[in-house]
Amino acid sequence: MASGTPWRLYKINTHAGGHSVPFIVSWPEGRRRGQVGEGVRDQYTHVTDVLPTVAELLGIEVPTERAGHAIDPLAGSSFLTTMADADAPSTHREQVFEMNGHRGFYRDGWEAVTLHLPMTPFADGEWELYHVAQDRTELRDLAADEPERLAELVDAWEAAAWENRIYPLDDGTSLKYLLRPPRSAVFAEPVTIRPGTPTLERWRSVQLLWFRSVEIAVDLGAGYRPG
Repeated sequence: MASGTPWRLYKINTHAGGHSVPFIVSWPEGRRRGQVGEGVRDQYTHVTDVLPTVAELLGIEVPTERAGHAIDPLAGSSFLTTMADADAPSTHREQVFEMNGHRGFYRDGWEAVTLHLPMTPFADGEWELYHVAQDRTELRDLAADEPERLAELVDAWEAAAWENRIYPLDDGTSLKYLLRPPRSAVFAEPVTIRPGTPTLERWRSVQLLWFRSVEIAVDLGAGYRPG
C-alpha cells in the first residue's frame, strides 16, 4: 500500500510501519546552527529523545523533582552528537514497543517483533527478527538464523514490559480499558479545590473519566455564591 510504503504494516503495529516516521530539524541562522551539521542521519532515535535534545541545545537542566517530589528520569537521551556528526553512534540503544497486543523490542540495530491476532493466545505469536541497521524495511526475517539473539530480545521485551507497566496486554477484548489497576486507587480520594488555586489537573481528570461512566458529587460549601 502506498500509505505505508516502504515500511511493513501500519501504525497500529510494532513492525517498521508502526513507528517509522521522518523527523526534520530546522531553525534560523545563529550561534547554535553552526554547532550541528546538515544532511540526513541514519542513527536510531525515538520521540522520547526530542525533549533531552532540545534541553541540551538550550542549555537547560532537566529538573529532577517537582513540588518536593522526585520526578522519574527521562526515558530518552539527547541525539545532539548525531546532529553534529553523521558518523557518531546512536545514543538510543534500546526501545520497547507494544500496541494492541503487538510487541517489539529494539537493541543496537536489531529488532524482534510479533504480530498478535485478536482473541488468540499470546504464546501463539511467532516472533520475527530483523537486522534493521542493514534491513530498514524488514524484508529478511532472521529468526531461524539467529535463535539466540532472538531469545535475548524476547526476554528483554518481557523485562521491559514489567518495568514499564505494559501489562496487562490487550487481547482484543478491550478488557484492559475496563480494569482499575491498584495504582489508580488514589484517584478515587476526595479532592479539595480552594479559591484561587488551579482546577483539577488534566492528568487526574483523565484517569477518573477515561472509558468510564462516573457520578461526580461537588460540595460547594456554605460560603459559595454564584459568579
